[in-house]
Amino acid sequence: MAGITGNLAGLALAQEDWPAAEKLAREALPLSEKVGRRELIAGNCHHLAKSLVGQGKGTEGLPYARRAVDIYTRLASLNLEDARATLRECEPQ
Repeated sequence: MAGITGNLAGLALAQEDWPAAEKLAREALPLSEKVGRRELIAGNCHHLAKSLVGQGKGTEGLPYARRAVDIYTRLASLNLEDARATLRECEPQ
């Protein structure tokens, strides 16, 4: 369920349906935390941060973006650069 819900959040992001992406990412994050898979946790944090940026609430997404970057860094993930870009978008100018 954690992976499927996270994938649905990713699809909503691709369609720029920011509120739906936020809702789905918020549902997926605790599921992924319960499973304990760091890649899923990072992905859902990243989706949540991106959805908040899309709604003009980047500051609210900042802790999620930071968490995604932290986890992706430890995993040496290929998603790290995208997560860093999202983090930059969340940071106050």
